[in-house]
Amino acid sequence: MATRTRMALIGILILCVSLPLAACDVGGISNQAGGPLQLNPEGSLVAEWAVEGSPDGIAVGPQGDVFVNINHNWRVVHYSADGEYLGAWACDGEVGSIAVAPDGTVYVNINHNWRVVHYTAAGEYLGEWACEGEAGGIAVGPQGDVFVNINHNWRVAHYTASGEYLGAWSYEGEAAGIAVDSQGDVFVNINHNWRVARYSATGEFLGQWSYEGEAGGLAVGPQGDVFVNINHNWRVTRYSATGEFLGQWSYDGEASGIAVGPDGRVYLADRANNRVQVFQP
Repeated sequence: MATRTRMALIGILILCVSLPLAACDVGGISNQAGGPLQLNPEGSLVAEWAVEGSPDGIAVGPQGDVFVNINHNWRVVHYSADGEYLGAWACDGEVGSIAVAPDGTVYVNINHNWRVVHYTAAGEYLGEWACEGEAGGIAVGPQGDVFVNINHNWRVAHYTASGEYLGAWSYEGEAAGIAVDSQGDVFVNINHNWRVARYSATGEFLGQWSYEGEAGGLAVGPQGDVFVNINHNWRVTRYSATGEFLGQWSYDGEASGIAVGPDGRVYLADRANNRVQVFQP
């Protein structure tokens, strides 16, 4: 009898080890199926919270506040770094992407009428300007300049913080996102040939590298590392500013946006599960 009991326990243990982690209730943060999420040591899941509606973009401010644009009801929602709701405001149209400036103000690009709108962190309207074409992303540099990637003619447009046009340059292919590092260099991910291209703030080409799969966006961390979210195999890949591979981890869902906070934590907007996930690289 004791032998049969030991054998049964061994069988249960083997079954639990062989199953996906979500099938074994060991506690911890849960996914939608009710099981715990598997944490990859390259990117540990440290927080997550639900959002009302499908998030289409995400940005993190200089103090760590998180801004998510929800397109089904045309609004921006403001959270603390740990997901506490701080407020929301309406936008006039579908937002393509969102960015936060060094002074904490928020920029969104509205695609149905091709314009950039500027708000305070509390949603007070500060101004707007037109851009030529539907934008695939928006980013703000360390001096407050605004960069918009326009996909219908494959170019990056450069503006002052108040919308004065400063110039533009072309890239080859449709881009899903844009980011600027602390030195002012601009990174664009090109999806038709799966690569990240790096430019100076005036459009001088500085280099590029390839990644595997179609990306939903990219972001630059406080140390200059570049993070790309790849949706076809649900992973975040980390590179140096020159494209050296530094690691990767998996996530569960479809990420429509990625951002990095001032403390280096990585935020994903997961539109498949209507949530924000936070990882510590």
